[in-house]
Amino acid sequence: MPARAARLRLGVASLASVVLATGAHAQSSATAPPVVLEAVAPSDMLGVDLAPDHYDDAGYPESTEGLLVVELDPSAGPITMVRGKQPHYLEAQFINTQRDAILLARKGSLSDVLPSGAAHEIPYGFGAIKRSLSAITLVEAQLTPHISDNQKSYEAFPLRDVYVGAALSLSGLHGEARWIERERYVAFGQVGLNLVALAGAEINRTYAAFAVPITLGGGIRYPAFVDIIGSHWTTGAELTVGLGAADDDKDTGNVIVLPGLFHEVEWTLDRDLGATDYRADPRPYNYGVHAISLKLSAYANFFGGAGSAILFDILVGYRLNIAGPSIPSHEFKQTKTTYASDRYVRRKLEEEQRRNQLEELRRERGDGPISYPKQ
Repeated sequence: MPARAARLRLGVASLASVVLATGAHAQSSATAPPVVLEAVAPSDMLGVDLAPDHYDDAGYPESTEGLLVVELDPSAGPITMVRGKQPHYLEAQFINTQRDAILLARKGSLSDVLPSGAAHEIPYGFGAIKRSLSAITLVEAQLTPHISDNQKSYEAFPLRDVYVGAALSLSGLHGEARWIERERYVAFGQVGLNLVALAGAEINRTYAAFAVPITLGGGIRYPAFVDIIGSHWTTGAELTVGLGAADDDKDTGNVIVLPGLFHEVEWTLDRDLGATDYRADPRPYNYGVHAISLKLSAYANFFGGAGSAILFDILVGYRLNIAGPSIPSHEFKQTKTTYASDRYVRRKLEEEQRRNQLEELRRERGDGPISYPKQ
């Protein structure tokens, strides 16, 4: 390490003399000395503290993922050891991050295959922002920069949906609002109108006793064990309260309470949301969904003398999600620039000044823009 530091200090001295000479020439020919941009802390360089795994064709040390291995030398700052023995300063790094896809694990866990052949699993009930990352690192005295591309990352988030729908059952026509958390936990409420009882017909004595059924319930939702019988099943408990007398039976009250259990079979389908610009609208193909459901309920009939002790209801319904998962805010594409070397910044500013001087000289001579003949 002392030998490495000595070589670095020698390089600093020789490079400083060149920079000072160049800076003096630029200052004499320009109206003001260049202003150095605020440099980002070298510790923000990608690749610090990674373990070297191999060398690429140019001799750059890389990790197993193909990232440049960066060391923070106490005297010189961020460096990389080309071919394991040649220390070089890092001048700048440009990291470009872009969203590849939004993945939603609605019907089971998703396995996304990485370029290395490994797989990243997105758990059932979660979504993920999949990003690709490429990094270009400029290394002092090296004509070829180090390029690390096709790196993948995932930002997970839970799936939450709000559904509205309608259903028809033995106890009437129902409107429904439903909350589904992580595709697993369900809570719903229904308000209905008992059309059969209001028409004077009677399916059984209990259902004929009320005009307005109100149902609250919840349960556990899971992928169907048999694909041909629905895509999801839900098992849970519910409470139905019947309000308003719909018959002339003096023995039936105006409030009927029916606690019970249910099992629901659901066929879930993707719904086209008409997204046209994937850069501005990140919602994937399965963001909007709708479903057809078939539910069987069994109630404990506590209404004395109203009939059997267990009362059944069958319900056929349709629902669609009106609010899908909240995708974390993000940019479609962004570039982060880290300047590890003030010398590099000064050199680029001086080059920009020289270009401006050349353009001014061409304008003074009356030279117009260069035009090329059409092919």
